[in-house]
Amino acid sequence: MKPKTADDIARLMARAGQAFRAGNLSRAGKDAEDVLKAVPEHGEALYCLGLVRHNQGKTVQAMTLLRRALAAHPGFAPCAVTLSKMLLETGDGDGALRVLSDALAQNPGDANLAFELGRTRIILGDPAGGAEDLGRAA
Repeated sequence: MKPKTADDIARLMARAGQAFRAGNLSRAGKDAEDVLKAVPEHGEALYCLGLVRHNQGKTVQAMTLLRRALAAHPGFAPCAVTLSKMLLETGDGDGALRVLSDALAQNPGDANLAFELGRTRIILGDPAGGAEDLGRAA
């Protein structure tokens, strides 16, 4: 079903979220795809579909979708955190730091982003930088 109104999109995204939380990845993915047919750069739909693809083991597709979501909505903090974790898991520590730093520049007061940036710096061997970022998270 291609949504025709903002209410249709909101209903589909609510259903996609419920389906994802219930573990119904096919329903969540289908609903997100339907939203993207109407609004190709819908940040929440790109994020949802990225989460679905990641849970299906399709990490490359997931990261592509999350990058699209961030390109369309640079301040989308949950998406930035998720993408940074995927990048870190796949060995791209510099990419993870870049994603978090860019998101934090868009949301300078976001304690969760500061925490994730600090945590990532510590994981990558920069405890002093990590401590500074963690201090911003407090």
